[in-house]
Amino acid sequence: MGQEEVKRELKKSDGWLLSHEIAGRTGQSLTSVQAALRRMVKWGDVQRKNAADVIKDSSRLAKKCFAGFAYKLNKEKKEDEQIKIK
Repeated sequence: MGQEEVKRELKKSDGWLLSHEIAGRTGQSLTSVQAALRRMVKWGDVQRKNAADVIKDSSRLAKKCFAGFAYKLNKEKKEDEQIKIK
C-alpha cells in the first residue's frame, strides 16, 4: 500500500498527474500521496516538474487554486529495473 499504489497509478497513466488526481484515483489521503511522492522523487523513481509547464489542459489546473507540481514515473529508472530483471 502507499508507494506501490502511487507507482501503479503513475505507470497506468503514463503521463503527468497532480497529487490530488493520484489521491482521488487510489482512494488514499492527499497527505499520504504527497509523502510517498516526496520519497519517490528523492530516490529518483519519479520526476517532478511545475504543473503549468507540463499539463496543457487548463481545466485540470483550475480544479485547485495552486496546482504546484506534476509527477511522472522516471523512464530511465524503469529501464534500469527491466535490465536488472533480465
